[in-house]
Amino acid sequence: MAPRATCPSAAIQMLSPCPRIQVSSVEQFLDVSLVPWLLWLLEASSSGKRKGKMQRTMTCPFLKLSKSKLIRVENFEAYFKKQHADSNCGFAEEYEDLKLVGISLPKYAAELAENRGKNRYNNVLPYDISRVKLSVQTHSTDDYINANYMPGYHSKKDFIATQGPLPNTLKDFWRMVWEKNVYAIVMLTKCVEQGRTKCEEYWPSKQAQDYGDITVTMTSEIVLPEWTIRDFTVKNNQTSESHPLRQFHFTSWPDHGVPDTTDLLINFRYLVRDYMKQSPPESPVLVHCSAGVGRTGTFIAIDRLIYQIENENTVDVYGIVYDLRMHRPLMVQTEDQYVFLNQCVLDIIRSQKDSKVDLIYQNTTAMTIYENLAPVTAFGKTNGYIA
Repeated sequence: MAPRATCPSAAIQMLSPCPRIQVSSVEQFLDVSLVPWLLWLLEASSSGKRKGKMQRTMTCPFLKLSKSKLIRVENFEAYFKKQHADSNCGFAEEYEDLKLVGISLPKYAAELAENRGKNRYNNVLPYDISRVKLSVQTHSTDDYINANYMPGYHSKKDFIATQGPLPNTLKDFWRMVWEKNVYAIVMLTKCVEQGRTKCEEYWPSKQAQDYGDITVTMTSEIVLPEWTIRDFTVKNNQTSESHPLRQFHFTSWPDHGVPDTTDLLINFRYLVRDYMKQSPPESPVLVHCSAGVGRTGTFIAIDRLIYQIENENTVDVYGIVYDLRMHRPLMVQTEDQYVFLNQCVLDIIRSQKDSKVDLIYQNTTAMTIYENLAPVTAFGKTNGYIA
């Protein structure tokens, strides 16, 4: 593989933002996608001055970095074959470019000393521009949680991407669920994987559990081979208001890896979307794995890609991952996950050709169990979503 153009020094390659530059103060006038380029230019200028002259021959990779690679559905199979050749060489080059996206956006709130203990991983910090802010209670930093609003197909806040809760962030997690009107949680990790804790078990199994002002009660649990579906009632003890919530727990996805087959995740996505038809339209889907970037980003990207195929007859895997990475770092964390996204698209398109129906993937047994869960029916009838 031919090497990509790179910045001339290790410091520039890292593109670390200078803490003295208050980027947020000019966000309203500046396309945030230009921030990495401007920071690189500043560093390049400083480096040139230290050497007595500006290095005019230096090449900034951001000048050549595309935001989109839109492909028509009928052309995607040929595109996939080309990119897949030579051990996914084409996809590897695309993914290498995506590593640069968004990496210099500011993360000041996450880096505050009082917030550092709220981050599961010190290299996965939410960008300030899109972070979810909780209500301030006692201290000004009470609004912090490691979570970002993520753009979906319909709006800029279709999703909340977050890390798996820590023992000391359980109350904040449920406060976010309540304050942001969350009716569905997509969990893509096991609590313990390969002997390591990846996520605190943040839900009660038998008796109701209080998390600050929020009481959570589990009302049903259906365990299937690849995923588990749990229903809860979430109650605000200050107002006595409550609403239902469903957790879709996908248990067949290894950390830093991909599911065994594409149809598993595509089926799972349709289950989530069918449920969301009964939820308030402004309610975001909360998605998390352990860090809230790899598996989380892949799920959100698949949801957007399916909508794009169905409504536009086009595909832009690269562009969607680019967009996600401008809102939270490391979304779609590995090259394997990026290739898996493209494989999902290919399988969907091939199935469309074979079946000629819109809803391509259906697991009949799972769908039957899902549709007949009592809490959903009761919720739908109460709120006028089911006749």
